[in-house]
Amino acid sequence: NDAEPSGNKTSCMDFYSGVLLAAKDLGEAGTDIDLNVYDASLGAIPVATESIAKSQFAIGPIKRDGLRKAVSVCDGNTWVVSPLDLNVESLTDSIAGLIQAPTPTAYQIKDMVRWIKSDMKSSDKVIVIIPQGSNTAYAAQVENEMEAIGLKHVTTTYGNVSANMTTTGTNRIVLACSYNRSDRSFLSTTVRNLYAMLGKKADIVLYGTARLRTYDEIDVENLHKLKLHLCVQYYTENNSAAVERFNTAYRSLFNGEPSRSSYSGYDLMKYFTMLAAKYGDNWPKGMEKVRFSGLQSDFDLHRTESGSYVNHAVRRVLYMTNFTTKLVK
Repeated sequence: NDAEPSGNKTSCMDFYSGVLLAAKDLGEAGTDIDLNVYDASLGAIPVATESIAKSQFAIGPIKRDGLRKAVSVCDGNTWVVSPLDLNVESLTDSIAGLIQAPTPTAYQIKDMVRWIKSDMKSSDKVIVIIPQGSNTAYAAQVENEMEAIGLKHVTTTYGNVSANMTTTGTNRIVLACSYNRSDRSFLSTTVRNLYAMLGKKADIVLYGTARLRTYDEIDVENLHKLKLHLCVQYYTENNSAAVERFNTAYRSLFNGEPSRSSYSGYDLMKYFTMLAAKYGDNWPKGMEKVRFSGLQSDFDLHRTESGSYVNHAVRRVLYMTNFTTKLVK
C-alpha cells in the first residue's frame, strides 16, 4: 500500500492493521489465507506479473497513478481494489479490472435525493441553495437526480431562501457547492443562518453527503438542531457488538485506538476474502450477487461498461436534536 492522498502514512499503517485483524478472524474461522504485502510508497509496484497473477485480488495502492500501474502489472489476472480515495472513480470508466470500494459522491447524491422524496409530505418544499454567482457541478448532479425522479424543487442563493420557504410544512434543504476550501465561508455562514431561522419558519431539515461533515468551521450543534440527514460512504456504530469486539481486539493487538482507516482495512479484507472463499476462482461473479455490511461500510458492487466495478452502497445517518447520531436502516 502507499500513503493516503493527504500523505498520512499513519493511516496506511492503521489500514494494514485492520487487514491483519480481518485475516486473523477469518483464519480462526477456518479460511486459508496467503497474504503478501508490498510497499509501493516510492511509486513503483515492486512485484512481477507472474507473482501477482497468483493472487485473487490486490488491495491498493491508494493513489490514482499507483492504481493504474497496479492494474497494468496485474494484466487482467488479478483484480485491484481501490481502498480509500473517492477521486479514483473516473478510472473505472476507462480501464478494466479495478474495484472502486468507497462509494463515490454521485451515488451519495442519488441516495440523498431519494431520501428526500421518501420524507416528503404535500405541504413540504425542497430548496437547493447555491453560492452567489455559482452553479456547481455538485448542484447540477443534485438537480439532475431530482428531475429524474420528478422531485419538484427551487434552486436559489441564501439571500433569496427566506422568500422561497413554506410556513406550513417542512423546508427540506440541500447546500450545493463545490465543497472546496473556498466554500468554507458559504457553508458555515449558511448553516448558522438556517439555524437562526428555526422557529421563524414552520420547520427546516438539512440534507447532505459526506463532504458536509469534513468542515470544522461548521458548528456541529447547528447540524443537530437542523436534523441533518447525511448520506455517506463511512459510518461506524460504536455501540454495536461487532464494533465493540473489533475495538477490544484492536487495542489488545496493536496497543492503540482504531481509526477510520482501520475499519476500512478490516471491511475490505473480510468482504473480498469471503467472496474468494465462497466462489473460488469464480469469485468476481459473486460481487454483484453478494451484498455485505461491514463495521463501517456496506458493499453493493455494480459493473461498469469498461469492465470494472463501483460500489453504490450508502449509509444514511441522522443527526438527532439530543446531539447523538444514528444509522437509519
